[in-house]
Amino acid sequence: MGVPDSPSVRPAARAAVIWARIAVTLIVLLALAIGAQWLRPRPTAPPATGATLAEGQALAGGGAPVEGHPAPDFEMRYADGRRVRLSDLRGQPVIINFWASWCGPCRVEMPELIEAYTAHRAEGLEVIAVNVQEESAVAQAFAAEVGMPFTVVVDLAGDISRRYQVRNLPSSLFIDREGVVRARWMGILSREQLQKHLREIL
Repeated sequence: MGVPDSPSVRPAARAAVIWARIAVTLIVLLALAIGAQWLRPRPTAPPATGATLAEGQALAGGGAPVEGHPAPDFEMRYADGRRVRLSDLRGQPVIINFWASWCGPCRVEMPELIEAYTAHRAEGLEVIAVNVQEESAVAQAFAAEVGMPFTVVVDLAGDISRRYQVRNLPSSLFIDREGVVRARWMGILSREQLQKHLREIL
């Protein structure tokens, strides 16, 4: 014979059921939260970049860049001790691109430069990306973010950009295999403009 329900037994049973349901709900929510953490995409490292960082310095002598005349020389100093001058690149077509990480148009333009370099590096094309007066860490972070595969020159003192009379960013110069400036462009290079000037130096 069963024990008859009493007013004191029923509320206790109901409370036990409620607490059991709360406990199950909490366990399910906890399991879902843990599962979401495992399934959430993890942040990835910046894309690998083949960019080589160098400190830049303008060399004494020489004036502003003039189309049809040799490009003003400057030196690139690498962490491994190498020193390479722009004039050492004679025999190769060169694009010098002046940029900064805070420059929105520079960010828009950079994929076109990367694509052009990738397409024509077998023909000897060199792209020298001159960062205008930012710290090396800032330039390197930007180069990694956008995947620059070419030399990044940090013009911390700003003497290269002054020598080249850079007043707007981005600015680009196209230098032929003889080291002569063939074109200068201020502002974003469209794909068509980039290809046009490339044909003049390749």
